[in-house]
Amino acid sequence: MQPSRSSKGRSAKSRKSLTPPFLLGIDVGTTGCKAALFDSKGKRAQSHYEEYLYPIAEPAINSFIGQILGILKTVVKKSEVAPKEIRGLALGAFVGGLVGIDRQGKECLVWSDADVSAQTDWIKQKLADRPVTKLPGRLESQLLWVKEKRPRIYETALRFLQFKDYVEFKLTDDFATDQSEASLTLLYDFHGNKWSEEIAQLISLDCQKLPEIKSSTSIVGEITESVSRKTGLSKGTPVVAGAIDDAVGIIGLNAAKAGIVCDLAGTNEDLDVTVNRIIPEQSEYLPYGMEFICHAIPGLYIVHFGAFMAGGTFRWYRDQLGTAEIISSKKLRLTPYAVMDKEAEKAELGSNGLIFDPPSSPYIVSEHMSSGSLLGLTVSHSRPQIVRALMEGISFKLRENFEAMGRLGISVNQIVTTGGCARSRFLNQMKADVLGLPVLSPKTEEPGVLGAAVLAGAGTGVYSDPVKAVETMSLGIESWNPRSDLRLKYDEVYQRRMALLAGLRKLERAMRLKGM
Repeated sequence: MQPSRSSKGRSAKSRKSLTPPFLLGIDVGTTGCKAALFDSKGKRAQSHYEEYLYPIAEPAINSFIGQILGILKTVVKKSEVAPKEIRGLALGAFVGGLVGIDRQGKECLVWSDADVSAQTDWIKQKLADRPVTKLPGRLESQLLWVKEKRPRIYETALRFLQFKDYVEFKLTDDFATDQSEASLTLLYDFHGNKWSEEIAQLISLDCQKLPEIKSSTSIVGEITESVSRKTGLSKGTPVVAGAIDDAVGIIGLNAAKAGIVCDLAGTNEDLDVTVNRIIPEQSEYLPYGMEFICHAIPGLYIVHFGAFMAGGTFRWYRDQLGTAEIISSKKLRLTPYAVMDKEAEKAELGSNGLIFDPPSSPYIVSEHMSSGSLLGLTVSHSRPQIVRALMEGISFKLRENFEAMGRLGISVNQIVTTGGCARSRFLNQMKADVLGLPVLSPKTEEPGVLGAAVLAGAGTGVYSDPVKAVETMSLGIESWNPRSDLRLKYDEVYQRRMALLAGLRKLERAMRLKGM
């Protein structure tokens, strides 16, 4: 099996327009890795993406690291930029994973998805009477599982690292994490920006086995001689801490400001809203997948809502019901999704009474998770009405999340959308009308690696302020403003929808509790 590969770069002529120094951003995803080299004004010099040859697991961990080093080598070589002109690099990475490192610097554990529900329940009981900012279920539950099921590994491990920090360790031989990744666990002290020894002792864990917490713009180490030989990067190139993927993506989209919601409209519709105060996670908001984490920008935080299937819904329609759209797309030389857009435009607002409720994202686990539903379907409904109902259901589900934000006291004034669904201008306008807020879509396909590169620049003195640095870059933006007359019409449809779904969701939860 060969990995998927893609490279993008500039011609020799256009490369002369680039402004050194250069900065390297790396986005370590769950199925592949992308790296991109940018000049100081945010112009891309070269980028390269590969899907992993093997899943990230213990037998293939060396292949995983070797492939990332190969991606860096490709970018450095094809960019034709002198390595000494690359001022620094930083990572963004997916959330999770766990690698144990022993005292010889070797991997003694690579986390596989074991069931940690028993450990999570025990932690909840142990801390039941204590106010905590985070709810358990991530790193702390994994560590407790290792201590109980693999006690020898737990005792002999020098450090336990999440995957972003593990990649940085392989680049530098130094242990560190950043505040955004550390804040994913209840072991993190939000007020002191440190590990909580008190919480760790209460749940029988050792904070000394965790890496030092640094700011996202701090230098955690330098490229080693071994990595230099394998990548072409200069030995001693600074490696900056970086942040989790959501945080670097928000920076790359110029959305790292209080009151802006970043709408990550891919297979799943995830929402990240930037706030300037600590908001403890609360169980009543778990239906929306709420999670509270530190931003890469000091003094800012992210409230994350991982809510429901969006692009996955359109793909389901295309694969199961979209034969006509696929045939038309070939004749019109469009994508099936572009044909679906044109169809939805023909249908009336409200889709002739058809109501769609998107299914919860598969990674949200709570008693409130729900399957999708399409209600009110009759033989008189047309294909355009069905497609429009899907779009309206997604837009209304967004409104539910925005109402949850309001109950948390979060004020929103703007939406920045990105991902596959953001290519639909019709859907973007619908979201603006339903929510009564402007929707902006930056014309950049690489917000994650750009955000990571900006953090590298902030950590190495190229930029004094990462937020202001992105503001000066020419990203290109398309925008959609809400239309008040349509907002009122959507309000009526939304109220009817919520009244109908309230009973259905209650019934579904009752059936799930009974194992039906």
